[in-house]
Amino acid sequence: MRYEVHVSRWERDAFSIIREHAVNAEELLRVHVMGGSGTLSEAVSAIVNLPNIQIAAYPFGNENTTIRYFGTDKMHLFTSIRSQVLSSTTPFDAIRCGHRYGISHGIVGFEATAGREGMVIYENSSLLSQDAAHFLAAAKKLFRKQIFAQEYKINLDGNQLDGTYASVLIANGPCYAKNMTPAVDAHPNDGLFDVYIMKRISRLTFLSIARKYLSGNYKKIPEIISHHRGTKISISSDSIMTMIVDDKPFYEKEAEFEILPYAVDFVCPGGIDVAKLPRIFGKAGQGAVLND
Repeated sequence: MRYEVHVSRWERDAFSIIREHAVNAEELLRVHVMGGSGTLSEAVSAIVNLPNIQIAAYPFGNENTTIRYFGTDKMHLFTSIRSQVLSSTTPFDAIRCGHRYGISHGIVGFEATAGREGMVIYENSSLLSQDAAHFLAAAKKLFRKQIFAQEYKINLDGNQLDGTYASVLIANGPCYAKNMTPAVDAHPNDGLFDVYIMKRISRLTFLSIARKYLSGNYKKIPEIISHHRGTKISISSDSIMTMIVDDKPFYEKEAEFEILPYAVDFVCPGGIDVAKLPRIFGKAGQGAVLND
């Protein structure tokens, strides 16, 4: 068995390294990604829809969003080199947004702004947990009222959902950040993404619903959160939109997100059967159904 080891040195370095090997691969190539959601996103962007390329992901980053879907009781399988080398793969969907690709989620609006600034706070603090940093970033944004009310034109598979919203979450899996699980309906290989739209709200309202939403209890606040499913969503605004694809930020006035069914061969170590994993994700990553 031949192998090479590469250490990425800067952002997008992993993409270049993996892409060079992937496009020239004449036989089956398995890429072992040791890092977090950002590194995994670079790997997905490099190999999406290419034949004979597989990805094995190891949870060694600040955020391990995709792997958390499998549950904390399965985490040891993802840190085992033996399991990752010998196990088979399952096709996962990917999310495309222009030339960007992800395997977990896309976010537009307030949540994207708070998530990006939360990572900056976390990386510069030795006292705060990652989720605490996200909440601190969100709290700082409470003083900017306009961030909870941006006008969007939204088309989801031909249906117009235009309005004034706080944020839009486009999910291929249930998790983001360290322990947050807002997208409880999302499944990584069903050929669809789940869209959660947060309506225009006041700052006090956000404080009152944040815990319910981020723990997956959006059904308790239907007047604020609407849930949709689809394959392609275009979003535009007269103002610059803050967006994220798998924790990689960008800023534009329009964007289109599309699901790419079965675009990534993802290693499921230890014989994990993705088809048997719950669509309704539970607390602490154990797959327990949340009570509505």
